[in-house]
Amino acid sequence: MVHIEIEPIKAYVNEFVLYNGEKQGIVPCKIFAVSFYQGESITFGIELDEGSVFFYVPPQMISLNKEFEFKLNELVYHNCPSSIVTANKFKFLEEKNLKVYIKQREKWFNAKYLLTIDWYEGNDLLHMIIIDNKQIAFLPSHKIKFDGEEKFLPFKKMKFEWIV
Repeated sequence: MVHIEIEPIKAYVNEFVLYNGEKQGIVPCKIFAVSFYQGESITFGIELDEGSVFFYVPPQMISLNKEFEFKLNELVYHNCPSSIVTANKFKFLEEKNLKVYIKQREKWFNAKYLLTIDWYEGNDLLHMIIIDNKQIAFLPSHKIKFDGEEKFLPFKKMKFEWIV
């Protein structure tokens, strides 16, 4: 599962990525897929309003409101550990008010939950969210508060194996 189809999201793409750095500008698009290439950043599949389709578009080149504030390492917590993923949309999390912590900025931001990506073979997952500046990010649970205070308790990653 290198690509996962998602409900289309209206957005804008920076033309820099479409013309190999030779053109600057912003054009409307629809995000319709999320892609997972092992050892590389999560990327998007998009369709431009004029009908062209592109894959391998990184999150820092996409925005829902023409604002491109965050860098790739602020939007994607880590590279894909593999191409074997599942995606789930948890209605329970959709209804929450999210606060996300961007470590590089040492700051909290409001956000909206979209879905959860799980690399189940490696016990690793990221949530696909829309930050209040309208860029899409992929962050782990320990960088997000779902209806909670802007602070983290010193939890540790669960590494137990529950086998019968």
